[in-house]
Amino acid sequence: MFTGIIESMATVVSLKNEGSNLHISCKSEITNELKIDQSLS
Repeated sequence: MFTGIIESMATVVSLKNEGSNLHISCKSEITNELKIDQSLS
């Protein structure tokens, strides 16, 4: 169960199927601060 504080919400920009993977692209106020393999809730 997630009990953290919501700091920001994102908008889904695109969904792309690639084999058995689904790539989800999102945009928010903090996307420029994120790094590859960082965990989000």
